[in-house]
Amino acid sequence: MKNYLKITWFCRTPFIFLTDRKYKCGTDAELEGLFAKMRDIKANGFKYKAEYQDCDDFSAIMKGEASKAGWNWIGTCTGFRGWRFWQWHSWNIAWMEDGLVFIEPQGPKKMTKKYRAVMVIL
Repeated sequence: MKNYLKITWFCRTPFIFLTDRKYKCGTDAELEGLFAKMRDIKANGFKYKAEYQDCDDFSAIMKGEASKAGWNWIGTCTGFRGWRFWQWHSWNIAWMEDGLVFIEPQGPKKMTKKYRAVMVIL
Protein backbone atom coordinates (compact mmCIF):
# COMPACT_ATOMS: atom_id res chain seq x y z
CA MET A 1 0.00 0.00 0.00
CA LYS A 2 2.88 2.35 0.83
CA ASN A 3 4.39 1.89 -2.65
CA TYR A 4 1.03 2.48 -4.29
CA LEU A 5 0.54 5.75 -2.43
CA LYS A 6 4.04 7.03 -3.31
CA ILE A 7 3.52 6.35 -7.01
CA THR A 8 -0.03 7.74 -6.96
CA TRP A 9 1.19 10.99 -5.44
CA PHE A 10 4.13 11.28 -7.87
CA CYS A 11 2.09 10.48 -11.01
CA ARG A 12 -1.16 12.14 -9.88
CA THR A 13 -3.32 9.20 -10.95
CA PRO A 14 -5.06 6.40 -9.05
CA PHE A 15 -4.62 4.01 -11.98
CA ILE A 16 -1.44 2.34 -10.76
CA PHE A 17 -0.92 -1.37 -11.37
CA LEU A 18 1.86 -2.86 -9.24
CA THR A 19 2.69 -6.25 -10.74
CA ASP A 20 5.15 -7.29 -8.00
CA ARG A 21 4.91 -7.30 -4.23
CA LYS A 22 8.53 -6.18 -3.67
CA TYR A 23 10.68 -3.75 -5.64
CA LYS A 24 14.43 -3.18 -5.70
CA CYS A 25 15.38 0.43 -6.34
CA GLY A 26 17.59 1.18 -9.33
CA THR A 27 20.97 2.91 -9.17
CA ASP A 28 22.25 5.70 -11.38
CA ALA A 29 24.85 3.30 -12.84
CA GLU A 30 22.17 0.75 -13.76
CA LEU A 31 20.01 3.46 -15.33
CA GLU A 32 22.95 4.77 -17.36
CA GLY A 33 23.61 1.20 -18.54
CA LEU A 34 19.99 0.95 -19.63
CA PHE A 35 20.31 4.28 -21.47
CA ALA A 36 23.40 2.96 -23.26
CA LYS A 37 21.47 -0.15 -24.31
CA MET A 38 18.65 2.01 -25.70
CA ARG A 39 21.17 4.12 -27.64
CA ASP A 40 22.62 0.90 -29.10
CA ILE A 41 19.16 -0.25 -30.16
CA LYS A 42 18.58 3.07 -31.92
CA ALA A 43 22.03 2.93 -33.55
CA ASN A 44 21.30 -0.56 -34.87
CA GLY A 45 18.31 0.53 -36.90
CA PHE A 46 15.31 0.96 -34.59
CA LYS A 47 14.33 4.50 -35.54
CA TYR A 48 11.28 6.58 -34.81
CA LYS A 49 8.49 6.14 -37.37
CA ALA A 50 5.23 7.90 -36.54
CA GLU A 51 2.47 5.46 -35.61
CA TYR A 52 4.68 2.37 -36.22
CA GLN A 53 7.84 2.73 -34.14
CA ASP A 54 6.94 5.49 -31.76
CA CYS A 55 6.76 6.25 -28.06
CA ASP A 56 4.83 3.15 -26.96
CA ASP A 57 7.28 0.90 -28.80
CA PHE A 58 10.35 2.58 -27.28
CA SER A 59 8.74 2.40 -23.83
CA ALA A 60 8.03 -1.33 -24.23
CA ILE A 61 11.59 -1.98 -25.41
CA MET A 62 13.04 -0.17 -22.39
CA LYS A 63 10.81 -2.18 -20.05
CA GLY A 64 11.84 -5.38 -21.83
CA GLU A 65 15.55 -4.57 -21.56
CA ALA A 66 15.14 -3.90 -17.84
CA SER A 67 13.29 -7.20 -17.43
CA LYS A 68 16.08 -9.07 -19.25
CA ALA A 69 18.50 -7.65 -16.66
CA GLY A 70 16.21 -8.81 -13.84
CA TRP A 71 15.16 -5.30 -12.81
CA ASN A 72 11.59 -4.66 -11.75
CA TRP A 73 12.12 -0.97 -10.98
CA ILE A 74 11.26 0.20 -14.53
CA GLY A 75 7.62 0.60 -15.47
CA THR A 76 5.56 2.16 -18.25
CA CYS A 77 3.26 5.19 -18.23
CA THR A 78 0.63 6.34 -20.67
CA GLY A 79 -0.87 9.79 -20.50
CA PHE A 80 -0.77 13.20 -22.08
CA ARG A 81 1.31 16.35 -22.15
CA GLY A 82 0.13 19.01 -19.71
CA TRP A 83 -3.60 19.48 -20.16
CA ARG A 84 -3.50 18.69 -23.88
CA PHE A 85 -5.74 15.64 -23.90
CA TRP A 86 -5.15 15.10 -27.62
CA GLN A 87 -1.36 14.67 -27.23
CA TRP A 88 -1.09 11.15 -25.86
CA HIS A 89 2.36 9.81 -25.04
CA SER A 90 4.03 6.74 -23.53
CA TRP A 91 7.13 6.90 -21.38
CA ASN A 92 8.83 5.01 -18.56
CA ILE A 93 9.01 5.47 -14.83
CA ALA A 94 11.96 4.38 -12.71
CA TRP A 95 11.99 3.70 -9.00
CA MET A 96 15.45 4.95 -8.09
CA GLU A 97 17.28 4.95 -4.76
CA ASP A 98 16.52 8.67 -4.41
CA GLY A 99 12.89 8.49 -5.54
CA LEU A 100 10.74 8.18 -8.65
CA VAL A 101 11.72 9.66 -11.99
CA PHE A 102 10.09 9.80 -15.42
CA ILE A 103 12.17 8.55 -18.37
CA GLU A 104 11.84 9.57 -22.00
CA PRO A 105 12.81 6.26 -23.70
CA GLN A 106 13.32 7.81 -27.14
CA GLY A 107 16.12 10.04 -25.76
CA PRO A 108 16.85 8.20 -23.59
CA LYS A 109 16.96 10.67 -20.69
CA LYS A 110 15.35 11.62 -17.41
CA MET A 111 12.56 14.09 -17.94
CA THR A 112 10.72 16.70 -15.97
CA LYS A 113 7.16 16.07 -14.90
CA LYS A 114 5.57 17.83 -17.87
CA TYR A 115 3.46 14.76 -18.69
CA ARG A 116 0.39 13.59 -16.81
CA ALA A 117 0.09 9.85 -16.40
CA VAL A 118 -3.32 8.30 -16.85
CA MET A 119 -2.13 4.73 -16.29
CA VAL A 120 1.08 3.33 -14.78
CA ILE A 121 2.24 -0.29 -14.81
CA LEU A 122 5.23 -1.09 -12.62
